[in-house]
Amino acid sequence: MFKVLIRLYLITIFTFAAAIYVVPEIIVSLFHERFVSYNVDMSRGMQALLVKQFKERPVEQWSALAQELDQQFKPIRLNVLPITAPKFDAREQEQLAHGQGVVRIGEWGWRTLVVSPLNHDLALEWVMPPDPFDMNVLYWSINVLIGAALLGAAFVVAPAWAD
Repeated sequence: MFKVLIRLYLITIFTFAAAIYVVPEIIVSLFHERFVSYNVDMSRGMQALLVKQFKERPVEQWSALAQELDQQFKPIRLNVLPITAPKFDAREQEQLAHGQGVVRIGEWGWRTLVVSPLNHDLALEWVMPPDPFDMNVLYWSINVLIGAALLGAAFVVAPAWAD
């Protein structure tokens, strides 16, 4: 019976690990373009409103406006950067030079970078903060609870299988 319990435990752990780590990676990689287009669509209106605010002011005031808007958009930060900034790869620089926005997708399909061109030289970057500690604790607590529930189910089912 103990061998059956250990096997169930291992199956549970490996299945749970695959569900938590492998499945999201596969889904995001398979549907990467969909995640990008979804995030572009979700941020298009905000990008247009922000760019409009910047274009209503002279270029010399853009840095001050970004600092002013930082207070309203916390925890998201806004930076005015040159399109040729090293943080943008060649493809992203080309998109910005052609007047297109850039959205970079990170883990789990979340956007990690949103950049809107302001003119031929400058772009507006949204700096996405990392998840706060309490959100990470919540996420991991849910994972531990699901794992414990699966393990508990294995202990209940294993004696019935051993008979």
